[in-house]
Amino acid sequence: MDRRRPHRGIVSARSRMGGQRRINPAFGGGGGLFAAEKSMDKLFKDARKTGILKLTGKKLVEIPKAVFGLSEQQNLESEEKWWECVELTAVDFSNNCLTSVPREIGNLGDLKRVTLSYNEIKQVPAELGNLECLKCLRLDHNRLTEISEKVFRRPDSSIVELWLQHNALTSLPDSICDLGGTLKILDLSYNKLRYLPKEIELLANIGTFKLSNNALRQIPPGISRLTQLSTLELACNKLEDIPDLSQTRICQLDVHQNNLTHIPKLPSTVTELQLSNNRLKNVDGIEDVKSLIVLNVSDNMLSTLSPRLASLGLKVLNVSNNNLSRIPGEIGLIDSLNILNLNGNPLRAFKKSLLSAATETIKKYLRTRITTTSSKGIVVDGAYEDNFEREEKSDKMRHTLRDGHATGALSFKGQKLSQIPCSYQDLQKLTNVKTLDLSQNNFSELPKDFFYFPCFDTLHALSLEQNKFRCVPPAVDKLRDLAELNLRKNHISVFPSHPSFVGLVYLDMRNNSLQTFPNGIQKLSKLRTCLLGMNEIRRLPNLAQDGLMAELETLDLSNNKLEIIDDGLCELPRLQNLNIENNNLRRIPLELGVCKNLKSLLVSGNQFRMLKYSVIQKGTTAIIDFIKNKIPLDSPLLQEKKRNTTQGVRNVGSGKAAGLDKAGTLRSEIETLTQKLNEDFSLSGAQQYALKKKLALKRASLIRLERKLKLEEQEGNY
Repeated sequence: MDRRRPHRGIVSARSRMGGQRRINPAFGGGGGLFAAEKSMDKLFKDARKTGILKLTGKKLVEIPKAVFGLSEQQNLESEEKWWECVELTAVDFSNNCLTSVPREIGNLGDLKRVTLSYNEIKQVPAELGNLECLKCLRLDHNRLTEISEKVFRRPDSSIVELWLQHNALTSLPDSICDLGGTLKILDLSYNKLRYLPKEIELLANIGTFKLSNNALRQIPPGISRLTQLSTLELACNKLEDIPDLSQTRICQLDVHQNNLTHIPKLPSTVTELQLSNNRLKNVDGIEDVKSLIVLNVSDNMLSTLSPRLASLGLKVLNVSNNNLSRIPGEIGLIDSLNILNLNGNPLRAFKKSLLSAATETIKKYLRTRITTTSSKGIVVDGAYEDNFEREEKSDKMRHTLRDGHATGALSFKGQKLSQIPCSYQDLQKLTNVKTLDLSQNNFSELPKDFFYFPCFDTLHALSLEQNKFRCVPPAVDKLRDLAELNLRKNHISVFPSHPSFVGLVYLDMRNNSLQTFPNGIQKLSKLRTCLLGMNEIRRLPNLAQDGLMAELETLDLSNNKLEIIDDGLCELPRLQNLNIENNNLRRIPLELGVCKNLKSLLVSGNQFRMLKYSVIQKGTTAIIDFIKNKIPLDSPLLQEKKRNTTQGVRNVGSGKAAGLDKAGTLRSEIETLTQKLNEDFSLSGAQQYALKKKLALKRASLIRLERKLKLEEQEGNY
């Protein structure tokens, strides 16, 4: 016989007339409702097996009556055995729509855990006090405004955890103190409590007590006798004073956002102390809490800090947004300090950049501000400030030398140096330095013996950019294997006439004061890139003389005062990039038209008469073609081109024939177009315009082809 009963709030009563189940039409039909009922039956079946019933998120408006029959082994399935069922020990009705709790819950005497969180419950029955085995009661996130005295009035209560946060409680029943024998966790945060029961000291075993976000103005003195208390949260209340807590075992105390004007007496066990957003003017006595690790006193009215704080093993110290004009230098001696926040204070000796620096940097600076006493008994503040700068430089030097030794790249860039910062002993320890960067400093000279150290024997690249050199430092002459030299943005007007670094491949001397093209550069036979822009050079000599610059590929002479370019550019066989922009040239060298490897030619910003701006805008190819067409047929440049032409392009018999054939074809097409234009009177105006345009293009092509054939014939190719 089926003894299962319907569950209120889910289905209506069943009728077994004719074996049919009758469904409440208010639930929209039987299909979905039957599935919900079946799921509920399964949960009940599992509860009888495990003793745990979980009905979370079911949108229940009341607890099903069948719940209270589980302990009586009612509504068993046919395959269930009564001796296999266990008593109900835990129920979870969280995340539903419950507004009340039935009194029958007091009949479930074996319950150890009751969870009613996240509902709409406004009151709880006194029968909850009948649950003799109850250890955990969760009523958080409801709408409770009061709790009956009878709920907790049991001398033999076993409740260990009581969660009542996020309700609307304005007071607590005095009977809650009767739970003192067993209660260890009590959370009353986010309510509207104005006071606590006077006999709060009866909660002798409580370890965690949370009262944040209420309206408390005072705490009963009895709290000082809670010797087992380890966590106390009183944040966001209206407290002006806190009783003596020195007899407790508190580890974490949170009293931020209150009206405290002084710090209460604390036990030595406190490790975390949150005191922000109060009215504290000092933190006297805090240095006696030797276990303190985290201290937050931000947003108060502090005007001084005690140097004795250095005796603590703090890891976090937040004193932001106070009235501190000075930070004791001893704070920098706290080795364990990882986070230090000093922002929002009228500090006099701190730069803004230092406030946002890493904690170790701030600590290092604070150590220089340690107050000392002179031999005359006068207090001296910041006696070791110079040591701070020396220590900073020493640290940077160690990092630089370490990186240079590991990577072969030694960089002193941007340190505003006027002298070499490392000692000769440090340089002797280095090996195989390949790159040295001394750019963006204030060097005007280098020690003559600087590059005599063995570590620079392998130096490949040297950067002296943006310094104050007036000539190439003589010390550089020692670097015979140097391949790259950067002297940009100096005041150099002299270059060695016989440089020893003849293996140089890259030279950058832009933004200097060169008046003439240095003769010494012409002796760098392996030079491929020569950048001399932004100087005052007026004349470019013949660079092909003696064939020493045969490897030159890139030459930059932009933004100078060039007026003359001597012959010889076409004799540089590898020249690919030439920049002569923004000079005073009136005539462009015609030999550029026969530089066979030239790929980039920049000439804008000059005063050329024959080279039009429209041609310059078209790019390198158009410029070279224009220059080439300006070369006279009897010019030696064309003969030079003939001598430089490779043997592979001299097979011209078929090339000349092809050119003549193409010319004949063009003449035939021109004759046809001319005849059509003159004899076809049916053409519209648009058609006549199109024919004239096509005819003009054909004639232009023929003229260019004939000129090309004639030029090649003059050169002797045909």
